[in-house]
Amino acid sequence: MAPRTVAQIWIDDYLDLLNYAISIGDMEWKKEIILTLSERDQHMKHIARQAEEQKLLAQFESINREMMILNQQLKSSTSVQEELQLKQKVWELKLERLRIAKQLKTG
Repeated sequence: MAPRTVAQIWIDDYLDLLNYAISIGDMEWKKEIILTLSERDQHMKHIARQAEEQKLLAQFESINREMMILNQQLKSSTSVQEELQLKQKVWELKLERLRIAKQLKTG
């Protein structure tokens, strides 16, 4: 989902809550909702970070699955050339996995 769409849905939801808080006369809840709305940018950044982290975790898991498959292929490899190609692919995936792990750690 596009960030603008997520932001608009988030705002719409909180405005609905605000209207409901007003309609039931809960002024304390109304103040909390207004405060949350005023901190919208921080909430949107948090949501974006979570989405990016989920994307990186999915990539990390995909690489792990691919590496498992390649390692199985390595075990059954019958030619030196094929073995070298598989080892090269595994090495490239390890490097990519390291890059993703660094991003997750610093993110």
